[in-house]
Amino acid sequence: MDLFDANNIDDEMRIMSENARQEKSDLTESIILDNALSSFELAKPNLVDLGTPLIKVIELFQNKSIGAIIVVKEGKIRGIITERDVLLKITGKGLDLEKEIVDDYLTPDPETLRLSDTVAAAINKMYVGGFRNVPITDKDQRPIGVITARDILAQIANHFPEEIINIPIHPQRLAPSRTEGG
Repeated sequence: MDLFDANNIDDEMRIMSENARQEKSDLTESIILDNALSSFELAKPNLVDLGTPLIKVIELFQNKSIGAIIVVKEGKIRGIITERDVLLKITGKGLDLEKEIVDDYLTPDPETLRLSDTVAAAINKMYVGGFRNVPITDKDQRPIGVITARDILAQIANHFPEEIINIPIHPQRLAPSRTEGG
């Protein structure tokens, strides 16, 4: 009877521990999604003016190892050009990169966010629009940063370090059943 009671206590302790972890996870997840983008350490945006030759844009991508460049006119955002744009619209087209200008290859009037917007809003905008980089602007549409999918992933990993660090290198995989052709 003592063994039975010990098993019950162990089961109860395990259940309580799992519930506490779930409550912590739910609370932490909610806090992360509600955080304002001002909680991020955003690098200054990389900017070029309308009319910039593509060769300068590509050199900036190469020298800075960045994923997006904001295109401005008189300090206000007019477009964005990403590494994906370069790959899909420019590479292999035989263009004269010294004569072609960024204006013809950028995404005009991109979706933007403000520092007061939440992480959830950024994730939504990225998911719905298929973006990896979203400019952050002030009230006058002047770029003050860029939030990236990597930034958001890093913040989530920092809030769940125990869960991330303790994932096995080779997660358990289910063995195929005999009916799956084995």
